[in-house]
Parts: sequence; C-alpha cells; structure tokens
Amino acid sequence: MRFARVTTYVVIGIVFSLSASALQAGTMFIDPIYGVSKTTNIVYGTGAVGAGTLNLELDLYQPTDIGGGALPALSPGIVLIHGGSFIGGDKADLAFLAQTFATYGYTVSSINYRMLGDVVPPTSGPADFLVFPPPPFATVPVPTGTYTINAAVEDATKAMAWMRDNAGVYNIDASRVAIGGGSAGAITALLQAYKSAPTIPPLEIRPLM
Repeated sequence: MRFARVTTYVVIGIVFSLSASALQAGTMFIDPIYGVSKTTNIVYGTGAVGAGTLNLELDLYQPTDIGGGALPALSPGIVLIHGGSFIGGDKADLAFLAQTFATYGYTVSSINYRMLGDVVPPTSGPADFLVFPPPPFATVPVPTGTYTINAAVEDATKAMAWMRDNAGVYNIDASRVAIGGGSAGAITALLQAYKSAPTIPPLEIRPLM
C-alpha cells in the first residue's frame, strides 16, 4: 500500500538562488519568492483497466513562506500531464516544472493517468474524431489507442475536478485552475479543455502563458 508522503524543501540553483534583497523585492506570480511543499501519491480518482480498477495518483506542489513575501490568499491551480506517447512516462517527469510554478505562488498537481499498457476498456470521447497517420508513423494502435487517449482525457477531467473539490483544503483558487502538459500530455490537455468547453462559460477558458 502506498501512502501520501509530504516533503518540504527549498528549490536552490542558479535560476532560483535569490539574495535577501531580491526576495524582499519579489512579487507573487511574477518572481520565484516561495519555497515548495511536495505531497506525493495522492489518489485523485480511479479508472477502469484490464485488471480491474486503477488508483489514479498525483503529486501536489504548494508554495511555502520562506520570507520572500506573503503567500497568496488563494493560489491559482495548475494540472500538469506528462508525455510519453501514451505508452510511458510518469508524473515525476514534470517535477522540475511543477516546482518552478510553485515558487511563483501556484499550486500544481502533476498526474499519472491510464496508458496503453493498462488495457483500458472501450471508452468513447474526443479522440473518436482524431485521424491517425498510417504506419509506420502512427504511435498508437487503433482502436485501443483511441480508447487510451479517451481514458487519459477522462483522468485529466477527474484531476481538474479534484483540484476544485479540494480547493478549501489546499488553499486553491477554484475559479482559476489551468491544465497543460507536454507531448501526449499536451494532446490530453487540449482535448480535455475542448471536451469541457460546452459546460464552461467562454470567459473562463483562457490560455496560460
């Protein structure tokens, strides 16, 4: 059995090494003025797989006060999704990016999600309308690849809901939760955003720069 583990640390390096005077002059969301608290392996939902049900886990990164400035009254949230062609990868792959955002005052979740090896059951969703390139260029088989991408979008949606449902517990601004990722994670984030679009007021869908 895996348990959530909390680790508190300060990100130190060339980019994040700040003098006392720089810390005092910092501004939330603009300057990296916070430490980071990391909580690992939080279960944010479950998903059907060939072997039954899989616990879906995330790592949560939160800003901490290290004397550089007051913490945000409410911290905007970000869901990050790793890449790996829907075949591999792990939430730890985006740890550095998640830590970086947290030093600016954001609360970030980096998620694991169902992939091809999990053998998800037939699942409908936005990937049903994707046109995949023919071999040897295709990276996922059809239709199992389509099912897998749809399952990933479902999992991303669950992660977004978890962030909002637990906003009070983790001091998250439930009205400002963004989603993004790299490679397969970017595809999943885009499909999740468009999948949710009919139920989200237009002004609530914004790019994250």
